[in-house]
Amino acid sequence: MNSSRTSAVGETAERAALAPDTGIAQVIGDLAHELVNPLNAAAMSTELAKLMLARGQYDKAAEALDRIGGDCMRCARILRDAQDYLTATINQRQHGVDPIGMLDEAARMLSDRGEIISDAPMGEFHVDGDPTALRRLFTELLRNAFDHGGKRIALQADRMGDEIRIRITDDGPGVDPLHLPRIFDPFFSTRRDRHSGIGLAMARRIALAHGGSLSAQNTGQGTAFELRLPAD
Repeated sequence: MNSSRTSAVGETAERAALAPDTGIAQVIGDLAHELVNPLNAAAMSTELAKLMLARGQYDKAAEALDRIGGDCMRCARILRDAQDYLTATINQRQHGVDPIGMLDEAARMLSDRGEIISDAPMGEFHVDGDPTALRRLFTELLRNAFDHGGKRIALQADRMGDEIRIRITDDGPGVDPLHLPRIFDPFFSTRRDRHSGIGLAMARRIALAHGGSLSAQNTGQGTAFELRLPAD
């Protein structure tokens, strides 16, 4: 190999090494966007508190300081959830994992939130998977249903060719059609005061890491999430 070719190969490798991961770059961009609003609000409340203190209006100054505390807590939640999303790993996948067993464990953990009815048979379906990650996936889906108005959740599972299909359907108000294409985006949430928008993004990330897919649709009487995983 001549020197010019060696140099070109080296430059190409260096550019590849320095090129940002587009997925991570997008998440960081979304993170920055989510932090701007509470930080700006905190800055404005700080100036207001200083003004109120100078005027001796201590009650109003205290209110402004409370708002600053709330904005700081929101920033901390966003950063904590972002760290969780960016550092999450999938352990070595195991053969013969029963995904319905993981779904059942998640359902039992959240049984105090509402009614969960399952027609999904345990022991019938198996996948190559990380049990901990799959349990996290189902927990995020169930929690999301309850957090957005669901009172009753139905669980179903069947096999379609080489895939296991698991449906989680709630009786909530459904998702605004304008929001439906974005619900799996990191930091997208219609309730920013309570959620950072990481849960469904994490669920989809776990599904993809298992070679599967996760989708959502309105049923007219709620929302249905459909998870597909390659059958073992």
